[in-house]
Amino acid sequence: MEVFSILLTAFGALTTPAECNLPCTMDKALSGDGLAALKMAEESTKTQSTEIVENWYRIAAENGNAQGQLAYAKVLISASRHRQDCIRAKFWLERASIAGESVATALAQRLAAALSEPRTFENGCKGAL
Repeated sequence: MEVFSILLTAFGALTTPAECNLPCTMDKALSGDGLAALKMAEESTKTQSTEIVENWYRIAAENGNAQGQLAYAKVLISASRHRQDCIRAKFWLERASIAGESVATALAQRLAAALSEPRTFENGCKGAL
């Protein structure tokens, strides 16, 4: 049993969020932990640039965290300038919806409806939602 505990500790399985400091959380996020990446995004809002916060939300989304996918879609929507930005935001809303984020479902449907209309998105898709 002791060997099993040592192995789990070595691989971070026994590390609780309270025990995991910022460098530990960053390592976990960069190693594929979506929840850790979301935590990095939230921590970054206190002291980092918007670009860094957006990057952590993107990593959370890519790592499969539904809340990160929703947050990253919202970042894309708020920064959108072209139709392509809106299409990418819709992609992340759909992923978050599949993962169980009900807010994402409604937003994805509204964005899909806006994208189906014959209109320009010269100011992005902020006004479509």
